[in-house]
Amino acid sequence: MGIRFGRSVRLCKGVRLNLSTRGASMSFGGRGLSYNVGTRGTSLSVGLPGTGLSYRTHSSRGGSSRALQRAEYQDYLDHLRVGLDAQGNANLVDDRGHAIPDWVDKRARRDLKDQIQDLHRKRHEETNRQTEDLLHLHRESPTLPTESEIQQALQPRPYEASPFRDPAPHLKDHLAAARDSLLRQRQNHGRSAWQAGVLLCSAGLLTLLQGSETALSAATGGSGLLMVLVGLLTEKQFLKKLDRDSAQVADELLAQALRDWKERRRDHEARERSNEAAFATQEASRVSHLRRLLDGDTRAIEQELEWVLESVPFPLETNASFDVRGTEIVIDLDLPEIEDLPTHKSTLLSSGKSKNTEKTQKELREQYARIVHGTAFRLGGTVLASVPTCRHVVVSGYTQRSNPATGQVQDDYIYSVRLDREGYERLDLRRMDPVEAFDHFQNRRNMTKTFILKPIEPY
Repeated sequence: MGIRFGRSVRLCKGVRLNLSTRGASMSFGGRGLSYNVGTRGTSLSVGLPGTGLSYRTHSSRGGSSRALQRAEYQDYLDHLRVGLDAQGNANLVDDRGHAIPDWVDKRARRDLKDQIQDLHRKRHEETNRQTEDLLHLHRESPTLPTESEIQQALQPRPYEASPFRDPAPHLKDHLAAARDSLLRQRQNHGRSAWQAGVLLCSAGLLTLLQGSETALSAATGGSGLLMVLVGLLTEKQFLKKLDRDSAQVADELLAQALRDWKERRRDHEARERSNEAAFATQEASRVSHLRRLLDGDTRAIEQELEWVLESVPFPLETNASFDVRGTEIVIDLDLPEIEDLPTHKSTLLSSGKSKNTEKTQKELREQYARIVHGTAFRLGGTVLASVPTCRHVVVSGYTQRSNPATGQVQDDYIYSVRLDREGYERLDLRRMDPVEAFDHFQNRRNMTKTFILKPIEPY
């Protein structure tokens, strides 16, 4: 049993302070009429002194208002849009883009904490993804084909025919449909006499049971019985005829379905013969082109390089030209500018928020150096993999810079490297540093410790 404490203190006439373990309240008025205000709500008491009659009403403080507030909050939550602004701050608005009340914003940020942190994580990944892709461009460099792979590529590949998958139609597929169709057309045939007979027979039997064995009742019952028998016989004949007609209609439907199926199969086989002939022509052209490459045909090598240089997907604008010099191919590479690099990076804080900051000039120079060096391996490796007779690829990269003496923009070469096939095959493309990997090949490069690339004379 709980212990309760209560005390009432008169402050002035008609005003009392009530103290108890359940809280404090103030009472106004006296006998017959009093009004109480407390932490648990308000109450009004009205009575007639001496009669024992009284009336009391109570209103819980905040009860209905809290319920209304919860409903209003849920309505805001159902139509809330959560995003991050340019500075990475969470932005909460309604579905029309309007601001929400402060009390909704404060509560929603607490309830949607995981969702907001997920937005920060995605923003962090998206901000750094382009830089990561650029820094790892060399990892997309192909491995060189082996001698056995080249010999296998010289064999025409067989055509993989696409089978005709439509199943042949069967009689059972059409029999039920034919029967249902005929049954709908003749659903009342033979049933009128049978139904009338049932009614007449029932009337005659009912009359006999009632003890009225008159000639009329006997005739009625007999006629009804006869009509029932006639109806049943007619129904039996109808069902037999339905089976015969259904089989005939199903045969006609099957014949038409077979004709359509055979026509579709002939069209499919004709398309396959045409596709097979086109594939054989393409394979013959591919094998012929590969043989010309292996023979060192300059025109074939130039065609291959034109296709290769157009197909390599560089993330930043990069242009290349080439010159075939026997077993050596020279590539001039118009590199992207350092201004083309993403200038911001993102850091994920321990609070779960992402913070974007501007990269320093040293960071930009280091990343630019790694990207342009990785580009040389990406393009040079593709050329070595595409032209088996190529022993060396010379990649010379240049960028546009302003000449301090003339003020004119000119092309400055910042590196030139000779990649040999044997040295390239020894590279671990997944783990190597493209800047340091240059030192394993003949190269011309003038780069400071702070990654400033100075002009050089290419090979």
